[in-house]
Amino acid sequence: MIKKLISTALILFSSVSLANVNRLSMEGKYDCQGAELDSATPFRCEMVIKKTSATSASTAKCNDGSSLSGNGIYVEKIHAIVSAFGEPSRGGEPGVTISYLYNDGVMNVDWTYLNTTKIGHTRCVKKK
Repeated sequence: MIKKLISTALILFSSVSLANVNRLSMEGKYDCQGAELDSATPFRCEMVIKKTSATSASTAKCNDGSSLSGNGIYVEKIHAIVSAFGEPSRGGEPGVTISYLYNDGVMNVDWTYLNTTKIGHTRCVKKK
């Protein structure tokens, strides 16, 4: 009897946990921190992600005066956005990112510009 109760509780808990994982939303505002590829100078940005029809649009304004905008595809199975971005403050220099969202609201972003082989890493925390 105890085994049946424990099994039932585990199944219900698993179902609730999976349902919550599938409901992760990348939309919202994020506080982000990272470092420049060339100089390793730290930066902070506020990023906003909005869902558009079949894609997700993002904009970021950073404390160094730079701004970025991008558009990407959300991959629900792995809770990630794969996107391309441009940075008008660097002459529109294009780049690519993959951003992973976790249950705790943290998003890890791996990014690079198309003219380099270096990969940058930025950590973002979703604002409440």
